[in-house]
Amino acid sequence: MTKIWIDADATPRKIKAILFRAAQKRNIPMIFVANCWLELPRLKVIQLKVVAQGFDKADDYIAENCEDGDLIITS
Repeated sequence: MTKIWIDADATPRKIKAILFRAAQKRNIPMIFVANCWLELPRLKVIQLKVVAQGFDKADDYIAENCEDGDLIITS
């Protein structure tokens, strides 16, 4: 199944809110990747992956773990 990967450090709050609603409405798995803990809605389709601090750590994690057909949202 296609997943949506989000660099949560680079995504504005308003865009995250839109993504939360889309995940709930469409039942699309989303993985938010950030270098610190974030409070996210408790939905089965939303996950948080916390990575180490540092430039492009979230992008690097996404690049290493995404699959063909996944959608990636980053700066």
